[in-house]
Amino acid sequence: MAGLTCEVNPNETYHVHTHLSVFLDGQQIAVPGQIGIVAQPAGGHCFYQLHTHDKSGKLHVEAPAPGEFTLGQIFDLWGQPLQGELRMGVIPTIAPFLLPAMLPRLRSEWPKLKLFLREETSQAACDALHRGQLDCVLLATPYACGEIDKAILFDDRLFVAFPKGEAPPGPTVELMYSTAGSARMMRDWQDPTKAASNVPGSTALPNDLMRPYAGYNNIRMWDYSGFSNYNALQAGVTRRFDKNYMYSVFYVWSKALTINNDDFSAGWPFTTDDATIRHYDYSYAASDRPHNFVLNAIYRTPHVKDGVAGMVTNDWQISGVYRYASGRPYGIGFSIPNISSINLTGSDFGARVVVTCNPGSGSSSDPYKQIDTSCFAPPQPGSKGDESARYFLHGPAQNNVDLSLSKQFALYKSAKFEFRIDAFNALNHTQFTGVNATANFASLTDHTITNLPYDASGKLVNKNGFGTINGVNIPRTLQLVTRVTF
Repeated sequence: MAGLTCEVNPNETYHVHTHLSVFLDGQQIAVPGQIGIVAQPAGGHCFYQLHTHDKSGKLHVEAPAPGEFTLGQIFDLWGQPLQGELRMGVIPTIAPFLLPAMLPRLRSEWPKLKLFLREETSQAACDALHRGQLDCVLLATPYACGEIDKAILFDDRLFVAFPKGEAPPGPTVELMYSTAGSARMMRDWQDPTKAASNVPGSTALPNDLMRPYAGYNNIRMWDYSGFSNYNALQAGVTRRFDKNYMYSVFYVWSKALTINNDDFSAGWPFTTDDATIRHYDYSYAASDRPHNFVLNAIYRTPHVKDGVAGMVTNDWQISGVYRYASGRPYGIGFSIPNISSINLTGSDFGARVVVTCNPGSGSSSDPYKQIDTSCFAPPQPGSKGDESARYFLHGPAQNNVDLSLSKQFALYKSAKFEFRIDAFNALNHTQFTGVNATANFASLTDHTITNLPYDASGKLVNKNGFGTINGVNIPRTLQLVTRVTF
């Protein structure tokens, strides 16, 4: 049980004692006697290597040889496996060195234990311990923390290193641990269970183990501020309906810039400095459309016939709308096999593609070459995430004509019958709506893009490759409408 065996005649070559005190909500709980001592059916008792004889809290370790005996084992033998919540404070000079080795073991030995970590200065941790906000703290001693129960876990030795041949004469000086400083050595952030790799970040511990409050995922503070502007030049001409026709023409040139597209999308998370935020995120808004042109027109055929012929030929109304609008902004994404943001930026926040030349406006008449795909390279480890703007290209423009033909026929008294046929995208013009904007790079060091539409000889081999059209609007659509009013 608990990884220990119960022996009737135990070998007590190794015999040591320690003391256990248990507190629940500030009240001490007695540790029972006879933990780890089991009565036998035939009489007598068997003894686990870890046991108690009385209620004093003295723990006996009696084994054939020195070994590793844990608090979890005594609680398992007690029948009270460690579970519930443990609130532990730790100072920042110890946390990065001790926790990566300690936490996986805690999780393995006591899977039901909910551990809450709180990184504090020594004084703040002691104050929280006395207020009951923490159950225990890890400190570097000596430190005056008031009246507490404490146990020395280990001594950390520090050495002074000299260049070869330059050590001062005299006896060797060994310094016991005083403080580890604030420097964080990269090897202490690594997961020893992962295979060694030359790719930066591949063996890093999960972010959750390096946060002050382990167990919490992403905690985001919303700051309701930002930067955006919209500038536009608008012009319009309108002719009122006269002599059987009317029209209106509108044109808007505009530019919309912002650091984000809506109120709840995550922006650059590591600073509140205005200049830095602008540097990383200030670019086209998703709504930016530099050119917008609209032409509306209505024409009514004249009254040329009377009688039945006039009913068929007179007063038809022809109307139409022509629209031109620039395409929506977009950026270039990327993928690298077995590489994620942690390998590039060291965080969950991703890097951006490197732009090496002018890739064009972002669209063209060739559905398989909307951009110059040779102008991109993968970001490298150490990226700050500012290799390119959020959006720096505009997708295909929309260029469309809608037409309508209608007429009203008089029936009886005030009753009328209306006939109308509508043609949306009347010219059946192909309207591109999106671009495949993800470049798949071969590796960090090999910048070859593996999803190009054309091979080295110029042959089209991948119609859905990087830089190709990946969506179109619906083709011509006809709608027939009839209506009777009375």
